Amino acid sequence: MNLDTKTLFDSALMMFIPVLAGVAAAKLGYFGQTFSKTVSSLVLNVAQPFMIIASMVGTEYSAENLRSGFTAMLVALLAHAVAAGIALLTTFRIREDKERRITEFCMIFSNCGFFGFPLLRAVYGSTGVFWGGFYLIVFQFVIWTYGVLILGRANPAFRIRMKEVFLNNGTIPCVIGFLLYLLRVPIYPPVFESMDRIGATCTPLSMLVIGNMIAGIPPKKLLTGPLNYLASAVRLVLIPLAVGLLLDLLGFSREMAVFGALMMSLPAAAAAAMFAEAYDIRPEQAAQTVGVSTLLSVATIPLVMRLLEAILNILP
Repeated sequence: MNLDTKTLFDSALMMFIPVLAGVAAAKLGYFGQTFSKTVSSLVLNVAQPFMIIASMVGTEYSAENLRSGFTAMLVALLAHAVAAGIALLTTFRIREDKERRITEFCMIFSNCGFFGFPLLRAVYGSTGVFWGGFYLIVFQFVIWTYGVLILGRANPAFRIRMKEVFLNNGTIPCVIGFLLYLLRVPIYPPVFESMDRIGATCTPLSMLVIGNMIAGIPPKKLLTGPLNYLASAVRLVLIPLAVGLLLDLLGFSREMAVFGALMMSLPAAAAAAMFAEAYDIRPEQAAQTVGVSTLLSVATIPLVMRLLEAILNILP
């Protein structure tokens, strides 16, 4: 595990630069009005499935690796439970219902796929990416159930569709990747390399989309919205520290405790803006929170993870 400050900062910075490129390109008029929608569809329907499958089949099969994958799923369940509890407690005083629900949503769900996988590769190597695939199974299930339930409280037209819970662009590739891994199906190296390269486009493309979103928000709104900073503080600082400490207290290995905290230290999920726009639940606020948390995460990820490491080293 490579948790030094430089590695964390460099990894976060590498994902921040495409955001700036997206802002600049949007300001210069290089992106059309349909850019975000088109590229988001490309990422969700093409690049992300390849990323998930490649992350799971790229690890050598062993009973120990399989156990660690299931442990990662348990970590994901506990991490989202902690995040949900903290988000509920920190947003209950927000009076306007749509504001409260989208803030709660942004606090709970992190950009664990597009932003998380490159960070996991830097910290844990291929093992971390493998864990990330299992983590993503839980993330997709929770976002399509509890996440939809949260937003449904603000918009009666937003309902849980069981078909979408189990059949979506996140869970299907996870199941395919898991079956290929479990059955030890050999993947011809050039085929795997092609899958991996397509999957690798997820992060830069999704960061360009976030940059395009940020470019469309007036700087005053982006920098002065109190709810953006509340959501970012809870999302980037409070939740990862709470998750890491709880996992350690529950007896998980130090690596798994840090893994859970790292996945929760990431900025708000880009999916928040997509869900908000699709169901007309404060899409501008969602885009602002995603943008602000992404900008702040370059500094908070290394600082919070080093703080967590220092606290865990003090504990028995």
